[in-house]
Amino acid sequence: MSMHRTLIANAVAATALFSFTQAEAAGIYTNRASFLADGQVTSVTNIDFDGLAPGTVLTGTTLAGATLNGVSGQDLVVIPAASGVRNTLSASSGANVLSPGGSNPSIEDDDLVLTFATPVQAFGLDVVFDAPDGASFVGVSFFDTSNTLLTSNGFIPAPNGSPGFQFIGLVSDAANIARVVFDEFDPSPADDNVAYDSLVISPAPVPLPATAWLLSSALIGLGALRRRRA
Repeated sequence: MSMHRTLIANAVAATALFSFTQAEAAGIYTNRASFLADGQVTSVTNIDFDGLAPGTVLTGTTLAGATLNGVSGQDLVVIPAASGVRNTLSASSGANVLSPGGSNPSIEDDDLVLTFATPVQAFGLDVVFDAPDGASFVGVSFFDTSNTLLTSNGFIPAPNGSPGFQFIGLVSDAANIARVVFDEFDPSPADDNVAYDSLVISPAPVPLPATAWLLSSALIGLGALRRRRA
């Protein structure tokens, strides 16, 4: 790694420490199990890319209410993790991952934008890195329906020493996550590549309708009355 890149990495790492500290309070998780254990995550929809043929283009495709797009007209392509881009990728589920630009190593800015037709309460995924030096740079921002920033993490660290993946997700206090932007910003030429896998979406909990709640309360009361009479 060059001195210039090392200085950038150190500066971003310092920013990352602050970003994670601030973000954790806002509901950002870097561990999938903890994300799923959050009490505001109820029913979930999981999306992976293992049932799709390699080479499938998903640009503009809507899956489980989430529309997927890249940037600057760049296609989102399903690729086998084993063939990777520059190096072998470690898929977090099955054999395939979603790669901006496919397997073309010359394409930079491996960004991903997800737009929800109906805002959701929680969303997360695994960012898949092929960076042996652990120096890839990826940030994420979560926006509401008015395009107001809910929270962000400026630096999602790549696993150090070998390709791998890192979970990142947000559990909001309300169903207000309308758009999520992953920004890959490695400043060096011919940078390392990233892909995405194992999306998880949780809508707002469905409230019990007032009439159903009243009916269930009445039935419970009637049952108790019958038991007392018996």
